Amino acid sequence: MILKRLAKIENARAVHERQFGRVNPAELLRERRKRRLLAEGLPYTDPDPIARFNADGSLRTISEILRLCRQRRLNSYSQT
Repeated sequence: MILKRLAKIENARAVHERQFGRVNPAELLRERRKRRLLAEGLPYTDPDPIARFNADGSLRTISEILRLCRQRRLNSYSQT
């Protein structure tokens, strides 16, 4: 099942690249999610951007970004 979904995403990316040039896989997934939610009549809000750089100007690691996202998600649950 997962392999089918990955193949579908890769094919969609290939088609998108042929039409519009190089595309970011994360952006492709965001577009698909947006279209799916709008088709179902559900509201779509753009995700808050995560700063890619630390206060000292260094680039954040993937693990730091994931931790920030998790912390943000947990904070949003505690506020409701």
